[in-house]
Amino acid sequence: MIEQLPKGKIVLAAIMDEGTVSMTSRAYRALESIGSAQCRSVGARSSWAIIGRKGAALGSVPEKTVLPKAGSAVVADTLQYFAPVGTLTSPRIGPAAAWRSVRAEAEVPQTGDLTLSLLGQRRNSSVWDTLRTGLAANRDHDIAAISARSYPYLQLCARFSSRDQQHSPRLSAWQVLHDPVPDLAVSPAFLSLSADSVLAGRPVVLNLGVFNIGLAAADSVSLTFSETAPGSGERLFSRVMLPKPLAADQSLTIDQLYTPGGKPGSRLLTIRIDGDNTINELSESNNTLTTRVQVVADTLKPEIAVTFDGRTLAAGDWVAAQPVILARLIDDSPLALSDTLRVNLLLDGERVPFSTPMLQLLPPPDTTAAALLKFMPQLHDGEHRLEILFADGSGNLAATAVEFGVAATIRLERVMNYPNPLRESTDFTFELTQAAEVRIRIYTVNGRLIRTLEGGTLGAGFNRLFWDGRDGDGDLLANGVYLYRVDAVSGSERTQVLEKCIVMR
Repeated sequence: MIEQLPKGKIVLAAIMDEGTVSMTSRAYRALESIGSAQCRSVGARSSWAIIGRKGAALGSVPEKTVLPKAGSAVVADTLQYFAPVGTLTSPRIGPAAAWRSVRAEAEVPQTGDLTLSLLGQRRNSSVWDTLRTGLAANRDHDIAAISARSYPYLQLCARFSSRDQQHSPRLSAWQVLHDPVPDLAVSPAFLSLSADSVLAGRPVVLNLGVFNIGLAAADSVSLTFSETAPGSGERLFSRVMLPKPLAADQSLTIDQLYTPGGKPGSRLLTIRIDGDNTINELSESNNTLTTRVQVVADTLKPEIAVTFDGRTLAAGDWVAAQPVILARLIDDSPLALSDTLRVNLLLDGERVPFSTPMLQLLPPPDTTAAALLKFMPQLHDGEHRLEILFADGSGNLAATAVEFGVAATIRLERVMNYPNPLRESTDFTFELTQAAEVRIRIYTVNGRLIRTLEGGTLGAGFNRLFWDGRDGDGDLLANGVYLYRVDAVSGSERTQVLEKCIVMR
């Protein structure tokens, strides 16, 4: 058996009881071929053991002989195993404005090989595609044909192989050359209004600072301005292009004229930079900001402030199937605040009479307070519209309308955190279609859980959870990209959304 073994094979041999009987010169030579230097001197009833290797020099392997009745012969050795293949994957690279080349520097023995594969992450997706395979080490590979628009992020994967399992390729460096991207940002800290309460038809000047905190200039970028009035959807009122390319670490100031019209009430103004998502950026979470302008009538009219379960809704928000809707009716005349003939509430176009127990008008406790209109309907699934009309004693009419939805299943929508990137802390914001138990788990990009935020039971619609930017041990996180998952559970239903945030101090 030993004679037929190939060179390098490991042979373990030992004597049990008596090992000298029937030994021949051929047998001794076979044992010597695995490195035994003691096999010919083993006496009757001696104990003997060896960890041999075919082709080893005499005496170069672990071997031991013990005289009769002197104990056991024990030898030990440690063997090292080298895998024939292995892989190494880089962190995510990008985003890029354009891809240029890829290269790996490595020492590759004659008995081994090292090749690269290039993976690309689809735009606005978590799907990774294999774009290149079999790229050799120690040479540049042109990847300019890969569209950075389609694949803003790449990842390198190196495959190591060793045919003798002794000499491995050694990767010393690898790189992907690409053009950097800008990072456009708008912030409430750099937005000012000439007035936050104006008469209908009077202009408001919005003074806005736009920043490029990225690594490259941004060109041909649009800035959009829209308004959301009570009872209506979002309406675009201006789209402008940046007047010039915005270099890295530069800013410019935009003045935008806004003239509110229509009925009085609060206007939600939304400003978006690159709202069409035409360019790659380091982060797109800092591209939107909102502010409010209160439009008042040119005569003193009553006011209406509506909340759903304690929240003020924007058009299209979600509410519970059995909400508590409160409307504060504000007017100079306390008499008007206690007269149900001056108040009309319509749900989906149908007037709700005060004779129903679900609708109550609670008069003000004194001449300075506001009346409270309390409405507790049972809503079916789907879209709804609530309208409230309130006329004061002078005939000035106040009206408000809210469009909202009621969902049969639980969903998470508009999940994001702000600010992003964050320095010290951030708020996770999201909308729930139903009340649910909410938990947010924060992970590293490698999938390690570092913090869990318990939100408890939250109501339908917009919600917010604060995070102090620290891990579970109370330590500040290092700069980088992190993942967070929002889980919502309502009874037997559950849903989750995965997003990213950036720590940049």
